[in-house]
This record gives sequence, structure tokens and C-alpha cells, in this order.
Amino acid sequence: MKAFVFSFCTGMHSRGDKNSMKKHLAAAFSKKSLKMILAMILALTFMLSAAITPTPAFAEYDGDSSVNRRAPLSDDELASLTRTLGEPLGAQVSDADWGDDPEEIVEVAVQFITPPATALRLLDIDDGNMRIQSAGAYQQRALAAHTDFYAQLDRLIPDTPPGVVTPFSAPFEILSEHHSLFNGVFMRVPQYMVYQIAQLPEVFSVTPNYEVFLLTDNNELSGEFDATLDSDTVTTFSPGPAPTPLEPTFMQHSRNLFQIGYIHNTLDIRGRGVSVAVLDTGIDHRHPEFASFLDNGVIRGRNFTSSPHGLMDINGHGTHVSGIVIALAPDVELWHFKVMDDNGGGNVRRVIQGIEEAQFTGIDVINLSVGVRSASPDHLINYTVNNAVLDGIVAVVAVGNYGPDLFTVASPSIASLSIAVASSVGNSSVHNNSSVGPVPQTGHIKPDILAPGTAITSTWPSPHDGPPGQLYRAQSGTSMAAPHVAAVAALLLERHPSAEPYEIKALVMNTAVRLLDFPDSVFDIGAGLVNPRAALTTETLVTTSHIIPMGAGGATRIETMASLSFGAMTRNNPGRWATSIPVTIHNRSTSTQQYLITRVFSSRLTGRPSLTTPESVTIAAGETATFYATVQINSNTTLGLHYGFVNISGNNNVARVPFATAVISPWEAPIPRSQLFHDSRQHWAAGVRANTTNYIGWALANNITTGIAGTHPPEFRPNANVSRAQFTAFLYRIAEGGTPPRRPTLGFRDMNQGQWHHNYVAWAYSRGIVTGFHGDNTFRPGRPITREQLVVMLHRYVGGPAVPNVLGNFPDSGQVSSWARDSMNWAAHHGIIGRGGGNLNPGGNATRAETLAMLHRVVTTFNIPAP
Repeated sequence: MKAFVFSFCTGMHSRGDKNSMKKHLAAAFSKKSLKMILAMILALTFMLSAAITPTPAFAEYDGDSSVNRRAPLSDDELASLTRTLGEPLGAQVSDADWGDDPEEIVEVAVQFITPPATALRLLDIDDGNMRIQSAGAYQQRALAAHTDFYAQLDRLIPDTPPGVVTPFSAPFEILSEHHSLFNGVFMRVPQYMVYQIAQLPEVFSVTPNYEVFLLTDNNELSGEFDATLDSDTVTTFSPGPAPTPLEPTFMQHSRNLFQIGYIHNTLDIRGRGVSVAVLDTGIDHRHPEFASFLDNGVIRGRNFTSSPHGLMDINGHGTHVSGIVIALAPDVELWHFKVMDDNGGGNVRRVIQGIEEAQFTGIDVINLSVGVRSASPDHLINYTVNNAVLDGIVAVVAVGNYGPDLFTVASPSIASLSIAVASSVGNSSVHNNSSVGPVPQTGHIKPDILAPGTAITSTWPSPHDGPPGQLYRAQSGTSMAAPHVAAVAALLLERHPSAEPYEIKALVMNTAVRLLDFPDSVFDIGAGLVNPRAALTTETLVTTSHIIPMGAGGATRIETMASLSFGAMTRNNPGRWATSIPVTIHNRSTSTQQYLITRVFSSRLTGRPSLTTPESVTIAAGETATFYATVQINSNTTLGLHYGFVNISGNNNVARVPFATAVISPWEAPIPRSQLFHDSRQHWAAGVRANTTNYIGWALANNITTGIAGTHPPEFRPNANVSRAQFTAFLYRIAEGGTPPRRPTLGFRDMNQGQWHHNYVAWAYSRGIVTGFHGDNTFRPGRPITREQLVVMLHRYVGGPAVPNVLGNFPDSGQVSSWARDSMNWAAHHGIIGRGGGNLNPGGNATRAETLAMLHRVVTTFNIPAP
């Protein structure tokens, strides 16, 4: 499989609030059926079934808290769950992350093999045969890994006499320790130590402490929209006068759109008894809108930055986001954890500290209007967010402002269990910059939901060292959309105080509505525009159950979801032509209900797959029924993304369940040029000229390479050099696909087991593709690869008989090294290089664009099969 490489996972437990364990809703599967479902999903060959299986609900919203909503995991499932922390990954660092100086001080996250305390507890809860230990016991088990790690780390630095400094006695600094949602440490170390640390027995992985960004659109607007969700007309934007303190139009457009007056006054739901924490740049507690939220004169919270202003917001972003929450849910218990500094900068470490503090404090809902430009679902920050949700926290996350291209959703919004929020322009369309799914590698649906994020007027801080200034300001971005949904989650938790996070997410998604003037693209809008009134009054809940990613290493869990993410299906493999996902309808009304089920494709591709479900289901009061939604393709199904909605009508409402699948074939067609990174759309390697190949789009579609990690906005850098190690990784992905298994340590002096590229180079060495530099027994992995070195490696990989000499056709053929002449001649003869005549430039460094062009030519010329 090339277009999407799967790595999934899941988990369930009883949610604990500040006073008692949260109560559970229905569990639809027995232990036997869960084992069957897991086995079938892992093979991606569910048995086809449309049979309806009514099952009794285990509990209502206010049911017995002692009822476990899912049967215990099997031994195989437990092994799958822990596999992520079983085989070390080493240093997950690319050449683009740092410079070439081995003494450069870098910040890294070191993840331990021993799972965090929360995961250890969840494993015991999932295993019904084990006695649940005290919280302190799980903490001690997690903390024991820290003791082991420090003992191992101490052995890295040899004893030296007092006052003697050696190259190996450079200091390192522990920045923070973690054991609850993520077990490990953040460190500041010399770069050369990263690979040594990665080889320690207790270390699972080492990753950079990536920068985190605010998700506000720089193109700020001012003004209001005036519409309601049941309006038949599209409203237009008109700037208004600057608001004054306690201006009655504060958040008025959102309150009108969501009929908040009805929710507050008629339903009498205002967020009482629910705690919401905003993780952001701080908050100006002096603002008059926050007067009723003060505790001893300040907002509850904690500062995790080095700002001399403490929790006070100097930036403005955190105050603006917090104002959106309280405007819609005015009786919540508001908290603020300052994880972004006064300039709006942050990093993964601070965000994880804030999430852990929310867990420790017993927060019900967290809002993260921040993101890191890592699109990997197994990124550490996504793992942490998923663990927090499994422990009972509703995590609402902005998807980012990197749209409108596909695959632009940011972490941690791609954490499967988060509620990922995109940005709308009122109730008419999606904001142009709102990030778009699907999730890279898995093809899963993100965002989950849409909320207003354009020209949102909310609270703004006064200057901290001057007279009061403007107290309200309009801002745009997914940063503004997310707190709308965080507030809705708080309202739902007041309405259903025992609901689990997955139930809150399903209520939000099931009741979403279509936009007035925008296609029903699930990768832009998720389930649609959030509809709080419907979410609070519905008596129907629809959930699905499928595999999701959870941590690095390919581990998987089955989780309760609210969408049908079928992932990738391979067109030329009949064994992969059908996939099924169970769907459960919960009838929470007091009478028997008939539900009509329809399937609507909103993608515009022809040659669609088939999607089958029952036509209707009848469910008694308080009961549930489970059926399978089955997607099936054939050899004529059009390649690409197919998506739409399963609409379940009954009980006076329509539940929208988005579905999507990616139909692929070996050597998937390239991603369109318009959807590439901004710095490569006009590059020759993107197929700008007529009748030329989109090499960059081809490489991205087939997971041969990605963008540059940590760039903001994301970049591809087609003219950047390719290192020798990077090229072995590209070649491995073409030959074998995915990630290589752990291999014995190579004999090169500059290579060791902990380096990210070690196993790629070891594979190439075992195949005779690389030999290293014989003079000093090095490989020089970080050195740029020259064009002739690259061609030699390609020739060794492909092989083949001698070919006629054509080097004389090139004016610089005399510059080709003697050891590379046969290979350069082979490449020129087959059109791998020198297609346009001119020079060969054998000693020049190969750029990313040139490398991908040569790889594509080799694949097509020699019919290299897809792995």
C-alpha cells in the first residue's frame, strides 16, 4: 500500500470526574464479537453483513456507574495495545531538524518503553480479570522507569577527574518530567548525545521538541454576521462600528446563529458544574466580561511559560478565545493554562504540561487553539491528547489555517479521539484557509465538525502597562472556531453529566447541519456545522466502531467513533475490495422508533464504490441496534477519495454520519499540483509545463517523502539537497514500502543503532547498494548526495546488462568519476538522466526535485512493482 500507510489503535475506560466515576452508555459488543471485529479489521477484510442485531442498552445517560461499557480485551488485543511501547523506534529525527554541528544544544522529548500511568490503568480496566490498583500504584510503576532511565543515562558519561573536561562530559539538562499521559522527559542535550540516548534500554523514542503555533488567521476582519441555523438565505458580511466595553453585540452573531437565548432561557442550560480550561497565551482577568469567573481576584489556572507577567495575557489570543467560551456557556468554571508565551510562541513540552495539568485538576473540557505542523498521527502530542480523552477529558482542537489543500490538518487535531474543528464563514461556507483532511497515512476523516471562525468579535486585553484600550476585537481562524465547540461540549455535559467524551463527540457530530453555500465535502466540514440546540434535544445517538492510531510503532485500538473512516482500499487486490464498519443506533426516547437509512455520495468522482446498509431499523425504547456499513470496490472503481454521508432519519431528527474511503492502486496517481505545498506548485518537478510529469505529487501520494518537518507554513523545499541517508530511505520506500525492521548495527564509525536512518542504510548495505567510504570506514549519512553517487546506488538496485556507450554525447562526461562511469552511462542510456541533453553535472548535489524525477523514471522504465 502506498498512498496511505496504516498505523492504528484504541482504548476505553470509565471516565472519572472530580466527585465520582462517570457513568456509561451502551456497549454493543460482547468479548467474542470484539475479538472477531479486531481480527477482521486488522486484515481489512470484514465479512460482509447487513444483518441487524438489536442489543439491549447497558445503561442510560444516568445508568449504573459500575457497568463497563465494553467487554475486557483479549490477550491478543492487549498485546496489540502495548506493542507501541515494545520495540524501540530510536531517534525520530530527520536531517532537516537540526544543523551539522554535533555539539549544538537541542531540545528533545524522550519517550520511555514503560507506558504512562494513565495507560497502565486503562490496560488493567480493559483486562477484566485483573484487580484494579490504586492511582498511586500506577504512578509508581511509571516513575520506576525514570529511575531506570537516569541510571542508564549516567553510564553514558564516564567518570572524569575534577576540573577535567572531555568531549563526552558536556552537560545535559532535564527540562521536565512526565509520567501520567506521556511517560518520559524533555531534555536539552548536545546533538551527538541524541543517538546515544536513543539506544538506552528504557528509551522507546527520541523526537525534537517541535514548535507550536497559534491558529489565528493573519488576515483579521471586523464586523458581524446575523443569521440562524434555520435561515434560508445566505448572509453577507458588513463591517460595523468598533464595539464599546460590555457592548451588547459581543459574540452576537454566534449567539443568534446558535439560538443561545433559547438554550439559556428555555432549556435553562448554561454550562453549570462543568469546568473548561483554555490552553493558550493567558487571560486578562481585569476584563469586565470575566468578572464573574474570578477566584480571589484572578482566573484559576497556571503559567507554564517564562513570561514575567504570569497568567496575564499580553498577546491577546488567549483572552479572545476565552471570551468565546463564556459567551456561549456563561456559567462554566473557567480555567486557563498558559502554554504559549507573550509573543504567541510555544512548543510541544508546554502543551503537554498544560494537558497534564488539566487532568490533574479534573478539568472536563480543554480547548487547544494551537497546532504543530506534524501531520503524523503517531506524533507524541496526539498520543497525549488521545490518552487524555480516554481518561475522560473532552479535547476540542483547532484543525489549523493551512487550507484549502488536502492533507493540511495539524496536530493535535488529528488525534483520533479529539473533536477537530474547522472554520466557517457564518453558516454559508468554509473559511478559505481552514485546514483540510484526510489524515495523512491513515486516510481518516478530519475535521470532525465546523464552527464559525470568521470575523469573531470577542474579548481583548487592555495594555498591561497603560490606560484601558479597546476591550473587544474581531479575529478569524480555526482558533476562533474551536472554542465555540468547547462551549457546546460544556452545555452538553450539563445536560448529560455522566456522558463520556465519545458520546459528547457523537452528539456534536450527529446533529450537525449542512452549509448553505458549500459542498458536503467531509474533509472540509466533517459532519457539518455544529448545531447546539439539536445536540441538546436529540434522543438519538449514532456511533461507529473502528481502528484508530494510538502512539508510534503501529499499535492499534478499536474505539467508539462518530464517522465511517474506511481508510485506503487497493483496486488491484480483490482481497481488499470490501470493508465493513459496525454502526450502532441508540434510541434514547420513551417509545419504539423506526429509523430510515440513506446513503449519499457527495464526492464528484464517477465510478464510485458501493456502500450498503439496511434500508431501515426499528428499535424499542431505550434499546440499541447494530448493523454494518459495507463499502465495496472493483477493478473499475475510480481512483481517489470517495466520500459522503449516511443519513439516519427518525425520532424527529436526522443523524449525519460522514463516510470516506481512498481507492488506490500500486504507484498511486500524483496529488494534483494545486494541492501541493505552496513552495512547489510552480516548480518544474510539479508538472508545470504541458506533457510533463508531476514528480513531487507522485512522491507524496506514494509516501516516498513528505514535507519538511516543523516548517510554518508547511514547505516542501524542492531545491534543497538530499542527504545520503535520506536517499536510502527514499529507495527503501520504493523497494519495500513503510519502515524497515530493526537491523544489526553497521560497522561504519559514524553510524549507530539509535539514528533514524540506521535501518534504511543497513538495508541498502545488505543489498550491496551502498558500501561507504573505504578510506576511513564511514558512511557520512548527513552529507549531500551527488548526482553520480545517486546514480550508482540506483544502478546497483536495478542491475541489468551492459548498454551502449552514450557518455560521449555530453560535454562534461570527462568529469564523471571512474568508479561511476558505467552507472552514469547506464542512466543516460535509459533516460534516467540527461533527457534534455546538455551537461550531466556528475559532481553536483542532487536536489529533492531531481531525486524524485530520477526515482520516478526508474520505476516506470523498469516496471518496478509496488511493494
